[in-house]
Amino acid sequence: MAISPVTQQLESMALRAYELRQRVIAHNIANVDSVGFQPLRVNFDEQLGPLRAAIRGEESATRIADLASQVQPSVETEAATSSALTTPGENLDDQLVALTQNTLDYEAMLTVLSRLGGLTRLAITGS
Repeated sequence: MAISPVTQQLESMALRAYELRQRVIAHNIANVDSVGFQPLRVNFDEQLGPLRAAIRGEESATRIADLASQVQPSVETEAATSSALTTPGENLDDQLVALTQNTLDYEAMLTVLSRLGGLTRLAITGS
């Protein structure tokens, strides 16, 4: 069973989103002691909602491809929970947890893609 072009497009986009999120979190950690700094975040997972719904609803391949082409990781200001601006050091623990989670997610994605590549190689070469 071949991997669809939409799946390959989303795999590539997800890897780019993980890389972008890593840079954004590093930026947040570097500025955690800046008075009034507003942390950034990557908007990617939220954009997948309509695509997930289309897949669950068994929409046409064309509709799914159209929705997939609209998904693009983007950087935005993180919504403030208590105030518009942070105080120095306020979000360091949260950012370190996010960094660790993103690293684990990225490694898991690479592992899955590596195993999929191995299965494809096995199917083609027989060894």
